[in-house]
Amino acid sequence: MYGYLNIKDCGNPDTLTRKLSFRELKMIKNWEYFIAAEEITWDYAPEIPRSVDRRYKAQYLDNFSNFIGKKYKKAVFRQYKDSSFSKPTYAIWPKERGILGPVIRAEVRDTISVSIDEQVSRLQSHFISFAHSNRISFKYILLI
Repeated sequence: MYGYLNIKDCGNPDTLTRKLSFRELKMIKNWEYFIAAEEITWDYAPEIPRSVDRRYKAQYLDNFSNFIGKKYKKAVFRQYKDSSFSKPTYAIWPKERGILGPVIRAEVRDTISVSIDEQVSRLQSHFISFAHSNRISFKYILLI
């Protein structure tokens, strides 16, 4: 699957488009990102203050047969170094990033290639699936 993003001039006469110099052309990059959707158990209430009412805590946060508890499975995006999806870019995911996925960066006229691997037990509604394959690749070219 390929996706192309074209940014067109809106007709503003103040906007000038110019050709890139040779030095600027050499700075154009191809960015490759390998991202996997993984399942984690996310704790929605890791620290419960003592001031919380015991009945409220038992009703909403305890995990019994008729209560849902505070931990749920969640699909998160993690970045890997290569297409084998065996070496993550972070050995330990930074705590301040939480469930935020990797940041995809590029500049004008750069090419972005993204490969996504679904490593989840069931498909999520926001994932794209083709022919029951777990790997998806697409490419974006930023043009001005």
